[in-house]
Amino acid sequence: CALPIYLTAAFSSGLKLAKERGSKSKNLKRPENLSTRVHQFKINDTVLVIYREIPSSKMFSLTAATEGGQRGETLETAGTFHAMATLIGLASKKRGYEEFAGRIEDLGSVLCGFSGKDSFGFEMSCTVDQTKEMLELLAENILQPQFPDAQWNSYLRETLETLKVQQDSSSWVCMRRLNLEVYGSHPYALPIIGDERNVKNFKADGLREFYEKWRDGGRWVFGACGGAPVSLVQDQLSALFEKFKPDPQIRTFPKN
Repeated sequence: CALPIYLTAAFSSGLKLAKERGSKSKNLKRPENLSTRVHQFKINDTVLVIYREIPSSKMFSLTAATEGGQRGETLETAGTFHAMATLIGLASKKRGYEEFAGRIEDLGSVLCGFSGKDSFGFEMSCTVDQTKEMLELLAENILQPQFPDAQWNSYLRETLETLKVQQDSSSWVCMRRLNLEVYGSHPYALPIIGDERNVKNFKADGLREFYEKWRDGGRWVFGACGGAPVSLVQDQLSALFEKFKPDPQIRTFPKN
């Protein structure tokens, strides 16, 4: 059906204004203090760092990523990466949950895991003056992780409850069947958090062992940006991850 005249007029007016503002913004010069520089360096042959230095920024953020997520799962392992992502960033072999998570909270910073369709890794964010300490905590967690039993048991209870609720959700059932129809036997068709059978069989130690094997099984990319000097970032990451040498071979995934 045709749009009312007043809506068409408003749309045309807004479009014209946007074009005028856009043409003006092209002539604006970027202030010197907002200039950015992109640096790229390797810690070793299998760990690449890309850092966008923004001198005016008071924050520092980093994402450490490798291939993984749903694409790396099978029917028997569905939900593994999602479970790992909830446990990494909570504790290390040097510091238990209360000390490790407590320190990050005291700093007002963020350190957590993520898992997507094709990727898996860590996300970190802090103020510039906390960069050195947070990079140390990040390295401690990547290289010496601990998956706390108490936090796993809490996640397990919540996940099992979520799975029960999903079965009663018509929208979830609809999307589940759509994924099966679209992706067939491809891992994308698998439920992100797994199913009850899989999740019940997961153990914190088993997830940690799976993580360590996956961590060392392929290349990593560290992407970061912020106001920390590139010299600090490069020196710190090179020192912390000097002995981290994951497999240079291309990862293999379940067949489509």
